[in-house]
Order: sequence, then C-alpha cells, then structure tokens
Amino acid sequence: MSDIRLRRIESHKVGGDPNNMLLSVPIPLTSSGKANQYSPNPDASPRLFLIGQAPADRTISEEHRSRIRRPPGPGQTVCPYSGYIAADREFVHFEDIEAIKNLIMWEAEQDIGDFLEQHARDFNRRQPRNTFISASMDVKRPYRPKPAPLRNDLLRNLECGICRRPYGVYAIALFCPDCGAPNLALHFQHEVQLVRDQVILADQTNEAGQPELAYRLMGNAHEDVLTAFETALKTVYRYLVRQHRPALGARQK
Repeated sequence: MSDIRLRRIESHKVGGDPNNMLLSVPIPLTSSGKANQYSPNPDASPRLFLIGQAPADRTISEEHRSRIRRPPGPGQTVCPYSGYIAADREFVHFEDIEAIKNLIMWEAEQDIGDFLEQHARDFNRRQPRNTFISASMDVKRPYRPKPAPLRNDLLRNLECGICRRPYGVYAIALFCPDCGAPNLALHFQHEVQLVRDQVILADQTNEAGQPELAYRLMGNAHEDVLTAFETALKTVYRYLVRQHRPALGARQK
C-alpha cells in the first residue's frame, strides 16, 4: 500500500514532500467574510473580535500617519480592546485550529477510504471467472458528513476610517485591529446614529397610531444616550488605569 495517494490532503499542499507535507488550509469565515480572532492578551475583555479583508487599493494619508500604531497589512494584529500588538498567528482562534484539524482528519479518512475501494475493485477485477472457489473484496465505509463549522458576525461591524479595514467587535473597542489607530470616536458616532434611528422610528410609530410603543422607543433612545457616554468613559478609564496603574488595573476586571 505504499502507492496510497491522499488527494484531498495534497490539494492543500504548499511545500514539503509526500511524507512530510506543508499544508495551508483557509480558516472558516462569517457570511460577510470576516475571520474570528482571539486576543492573546488575558487582560483584554472580551477577547473575541472579527477581522475582514482590506481593500486592495487602500492608502494611508500623510495626515493620519501619526495616528497609526503600525503599518497596516499582514504580519501583526492589534487587540482592539487593549491595544496589545503581536504576530498574526497569536490571534488565531483556538476553535479555528480545531476546525482545521477536524477537516484534515475527515479528508484523510475519505482519501484512505477511496484508496481501499479502488484496491477492492482492482482485486475483484483480477479474480478468475467461473471457478469452483471465488473470492471478492468489499469495503464498508461509515457515513461521516464533511465538517462545516459555522461562524457568525458580531452585531457591531465597522470599517476603520484610516486604513479601511473592516472588523467586528462587542459594543465598543479602542483600536483598529490592523493599523492600531484609536477608533473610539468611530464607535461613538455609531452610537449616535443608532439613537437617531430610534428617534426616527419612534416618530414613524407615533404617526402610525401606536403612541405607547413610540413612547417606549423614545425612552430607550434617551437611555442609550446615557449608556453611550458611560460606556465610552468607562472603557477609556479602564484602559488608562491598566496602562499607568497595572496593579490597580488588574482589580478592574
């Protein structure tokens, strides 16, 4: 059986030899084309965020050069919650690693099953016909569907106003995960737009003859104004404390 070919596995080959292949397998993406990222900084809260593909034609204007923390592009990633910078590979989500392992295992099983079925067909074809004793080979393969991991977009999907990298976070974050530029204002603008949309919806609901529901929507909009200010200030405060008073910051988790 030295002639066995792992054809599905070989489709991922980017180097090495048949006995020690170097593989490249794309990680699962969300419906909008973003990949899960997991901050290696244990002080980041939360640690999950998403990052999409940057436009091919993007450039950084000279007026924004002083705001970025690193040249955008592959090599490093910035934790949007804490500003921690590390190699891209350190941000790979552990669930994606397991998903790729499961896919490789499934493809190896299918390749081996294909080989055994072909071996059985060749064996049966070589058997003599119309003899007193006959033999045949059959392969029984258990059905295992191909692993199909699902990835979901987070509710807040943004695009950095400086490097144009799309990303997703929980509620609020401080930095672009690509160029590292401070993006708190971008989040606050998003909150302002949501409040405006709620006010418009409340007016439309009132005009449609549902004043009680309109009153409820308007009340929620007023509460969200306070929440936007409170969340932004708390996020900045926690970041500054952890930067300048790390011992105290550890107790702020």
